[in-house]
Amino acid sequence: MNILILFSRVLPPLVVLSAFAWVYIAQAEERSQYRESRAELAPANAAASKATAAPAYKRYELGKGRLLFVNSEKSFESYDNWIIDQSSFEFSKRQRALSKRDKKRLQKMLLKAREEQTKSFGGTIVTAGSPCTLRQRLHLKNVRLKSSERGGSQVSFSRSFGSTTVVAEIRDALSDEVVFIYKEDVALGGGVSGGPDARINRLAKALRIVMVNAHKILVHALPLHEERIATRNEFGCSGQLGKNAISLRAERARLASQ
Repeated sequence: MNILILFSRVLPPLVVLSAFAWVYIAQAEERSQYRESRAELAPANAAASKATAAPAYKRYELGKGRLLFVNSEKSFESYDNWIIDQSSFEFSKRQRALSKRDKKRLQKMLLKAREEQTKSFGGTIVTAGSPCTLRQRLHLKNVRLKSSERGGSQVSFSRSFGSTTVVAEIRDALSDEVVFIYKEDVALGGGVSGGPDARINRLAKALRIVMVNAHKILVHALPLHEERIATRNEFGCSGQLGKNAISLRAERARLASQ
């Protein structure tokens, strides 16, 4: 009887201890399996992170408020033609936006100027994107269009007539990935002050100058690599834009050496 009583008193604590020991062993095994699975996933996660990393942009300071950002992972030289998007406008907080009529007029002026500039470079303009197509986007940031305080037909070349920052984005027409970005701060001085027509004409004139500058950057400052022309051959692209740019650059060097 004494043995039974003793056994009945000892058994419950042993059961409890065994249960705790079993739980501890199970948890330890689970933690070990978790660590192993994390170790196996680490290389895959690293590869995925590397694959989705943001592209590397190289920044070039060109002076006079001009900047160039180039995506080192894309090859401008390998494309053939262009799509030209409508320009966008972002006015400063205290600037009254242009009327729909004036905005439409300015859009038309800019589109014509950009088409002429693109064709002068030897680029073909298309309406549908392909693996061989780049897209031009022109943004005007923080636009300020001031009138002369005295009114009338006063002629001035001061900065007080206004200012804006022009951002030209060149993107892959299908993936929308940035190939390069050109940025320039523009003073809208010069010309006759007064009415809205004068302000629009000043803005259009300044933007034409920016487009000329952007063309010079494309020909003279954008890093070009002839071996990249064939990068998109598998899609049927001939790299005509790269060939044009390299040819123009070579011609400039030839003239400079004379």
